[in-house]
Amino acid sequence: MALTRDEKTQQIEKIGENINQSKAVVFAEYRGINMKDNQNLRSILRQSGIDFKVIKATLLKLALKKQKIEVPAEIMDKPLAVAFGYDDEVMPAKLIAESAKKIESLKIMGGLINHDYFDATRVKQLAMLPSREQLNGKLVGTLSGPMYGLVGVLNGNLRGLVSVLSQYQAIKK
Repeated sequence: MALTRDEKTQQIEKIGENINQSKAVVFAEYRGINMKDNQNLRSILRQSGIDFKVIKATLLKLALKKQKIEVPAEIMDKPLAVAFGYDDEVMPAKLIAESAKKIESLKIMGGLINHDYFDATRVKQLAMLPSREQLNGKLVGTLSGPMYGLVGVLNGNLRGLVSVLSQYQAIKK
């Protein structure tokens, strides 16, 4: 059943809203994915708060044009599924890249990070970055390392002082 002009306009508006609200958008070619893999992928993405939608290319082109975002035409000529990440810039790319290892027909075509276009290679590089939680953990470890060293040095000096005083006391008796 063909969509009416109003329905198409509403869909373009909705796609535009999703793009505006997203920190990251990943374009993936989904041709050849079976229903089971598709459902598993959607479930994994949904658990992380990521919307995964198959969008008609002409509607996506119009929504991107309305948002003044340029994406290469060769990407728009393929059947695309789009992942919208609202909370994290890295997570959509990471989850789709992990799924693409298991699902051969799923291919990352490119993406938007804060409304700037990234090609497939850069999106895959982004997917290799550690998650925000891992980076926060590394930062805490990096910042706390010198403090632990300082505490160790200060405790060593105190232990040395206590040792000297106890030896002095032992000699004095």
